[in-house]
Amino acid sequence: MKYKHKLKITLFAIVATSTLVFLSLFVVTTHADIADLTIDTECTDVPSYTGLLNLKDGEYTAYVRLAKRGEHQKVATYAQQYDSYGNCNKLKTVTASGDTWTKVGTFHANGDTVIELAADFLKYIPNANRPAVMLLPAKNPLCVPQIDCQVTVKGETGVVLPTSTLNNQNSLRVFEVHDPSTDKISRVAYYVDNRIAYTKKTLEPFDMRYVTYPGQELKRVVIYDSGQRIAIYSKVSETYQDNFINFLFRTSQFNSNLFIGTVILISLLIATSLLLSVMSAAKQRREWRMRHGFIPEPRYTITKKLYYTLLNTKVYKVFRWLMIGLSTLMAIAATIFIVNMYVLTIYTVVGVSMQSTYKTGDQLLIDKFSKTLASANNSEYVPKRGDVVIVHAVFGTADSLNQDVGNLYLVKRVIGLPGERIAIKNGVLTVYNKDNPKGFQPDAGASWQKTMTPDPKTESIDVQLGPSELFVCGDNRPESIDSRFNGPVNTRELVGRVILKL
Repeated sequence: MKYKHKLKITLFAIVATSTLVFLSLFVVTTHADIADLTIDTECTDVPSYTGLLNLKDGEYTAYVRLAKRGEHQKVATYAQQYDSYGNCNKLKTVTASGDTWTKVGTFHANGDTVIELAADFLKYIPNANRPAVMLLPAKNPLCVPQIDCQVTVKGETGVVLPTSTLNNQNSLRVFEVHDPSTDKISRVAYYVDNRIAYTKKTLEPFDMRYVTYPGQELKRVVIYDSGQRIAIYSKVSETYQDNFINFLFRTSQFNSNLFIGTVILISLLIATSLLLSVMSAAKQRREWRMRHGFIPEPRYTITKKLYYTLLNTKVYKVFRWLMIGLSTLMAIAATIFIVNMYVLTIYTVVGVSMQSTYKTGDQLLIDKFSKTLASANNSEYVPKRGDVVIVHAVFGTADSLNQDVGNLYLVKRVIGLPGERIAIKNGVLTVYNKDNPKGFQPDAGASWQKTMTPDPKTESIDVQLGPSELFVCGDNRPESIDSRFNGPVNTRELVGRVILKL
């Protein structure tokens, strides 16, 4: 009995110790996640982001911009020298916007300077959607920031983009605007509808062979050695007409080795099949003419005997049918490729943003034909409210054009349609349009309400959709990075509509 008693005590101690260790690890881990989000400085106890930038001696004017379009939040901005954390210079508390740059004040800097942005709402936003602070010389600024900071790049008007996180930055996107004429170009990225087409070392006119239809948005993003990024925008003329040669060029650029190999193989198959067909037809015609007395029986040389013997062998017949079979398979493969590109395709879900409607591993059949048909008619494809669609990944204001996301896709549900106003307050999404000037909640009573997980976070978004913009959200709202963070999606970014879960 004593032995059993001691054993029970020992087992209880082991279980209790293990539980305490587990709980302590959980607490530490949870705290670490919060610490990654809230960066403590000497300036304020409010949740904040900081960024470090090395500045020349002088006066600088700071402007702030939020990453979410349509968002308005109060933020406090501080500036301090890196070696004097105790001397915080509070510039101003302003209501910042995701649509324009807001001036927050002027300060003196010399060397490494810490810029801090503090606000309660910062603890709710994902790390990929951080605000940005832009610094300009107080004297002789290169632009007057409003909606954008416009500068001249080799005679063309460009827009200064908020930078991605650099090596010398912590969490806040803080950057200085440099004079493009004195900054060296590192490379230029060429985009069609926010998808990268190609890159070059120099700034050149856009290669129109990458364009598919009129109205597409073209961007040339000039990336400098300093890290500065300047975008030059343009649109494809409504009179533009694509052609088959350009289509072949784009196909070849997608995978040049595969394209060249396929072309060579198809050419060899076609040439071999034609050669064999011509040889067989010539043989049959010669035999017919001999049978009807048009030509005498030939005097076969050794070469001709071998030739006609070859045509009568089973090896030739097998080889001929093999060539015909391979040509047929290539035609089938080409048909499958065309169907996959323009009619129907299959995507596999990865991630939790659409749970519990769709989960990781689910295969979805996508209708591409509707968009293909609309493009053929030189019109835009607009899905219905509630449709689940596949879209090209487009990041928010801060990260726009800073990432090569051409092969990244998102699955989301269409909530707002072109021309509508979308407002979110206290986690409730409201849509305003001509038929509902007082607004309505599209999630209430909808078919997807049963599988949707509401987001309890307090949001503050009020955005007007353009004539070609959609507002999309994931059904698992707390875990979805969508239009609430990255802004509306242009209809050009649509891949297709989900019609079936396989």
